[in-house]
Amino acid sequence: MGTIDSLTGGGSVSLSVDGNPEQIDYGASVSGRLTTDSPSDRDYEGYYDPYAFRGSEGDIVHITLRSGGGDPYLFLIDQDGNTLESDDDVSFGNYNSAISGFELPADGGYGILAGSYASGVGFGYELGLSKVQANIDSIAVGETKTSTLDIDDPRSNQFNGYHERVTLDAASGTTVDIEMTSTVGDTYLYLLDPNDIVVAQNDDYDGLNSRIPNATLSASGDYTIIATSFSPDATFVYDLTVRAV
Repeated sequence: MGTIDSLTGGGSVSLSVDGNPEQIDYGASVSGRLTTDSPSDRDYEGYYDPYAFRGSEGDIVHITLRSGGGDPYLFLIDQDGNTLESDDDVSFGNYNSAISGFELPADGGYGILAGSYASGVGFGYELGLSKVQANIDSIAVGETKTSTLDIDDPRSNQFNGYHERVTLDAASGTTVDIEMTSTVGDTYLYLLDPNDIVVAQNDDYDGLNSRIPNATLSASGDYTIIATSFSPDATFVYDLTVRAV
């Protein structure tokens, strides 16, 4: 059993797994290397490196595990070692792992296990942990915001199921680039004028990411960005960015 004694927010976190967990906080990214010196447990697909963090009930977390040379396997566990969520491959042919938009059920400590599919070892990895908003209400030029498409969002066949309506805070006459990116989903963007008429849309501008370039906000009033997915009713974490041109 491993323990961390000085986590942000106070108190220690003990995990009922082998190894001494390393602290990771929201917004952090850490690098590691999985080797035969790492702890091993069949319940977690073999070798793993343990990490721990403290969260609050209702926190929505996004965890990524990336490697250029291995097939990572990611676990989110409670302090007793019970698996709350796990992921092997984020998509077909993409061997990186991600746990996207998981809502923590209670205040307290949690563990993240950076593991490997089929007990593979000998590769480096990067682990990231972030807390995301449930919804974005508005965005200004020059901002990037992170949110989650989930089953509590509005649903519409016109916008491929679950979507978020984001008010674009920009003056009339401004020209902007709008980008929606995700490591785990196939994004889709719409831009609506003040009369709720679609004036631009995009699916795959860069891989599965979406971009509406050089959009001039010519009408007076509020424009609305619809952040959604190409796949009907998909749920995932995404970043939304608006830049001046």
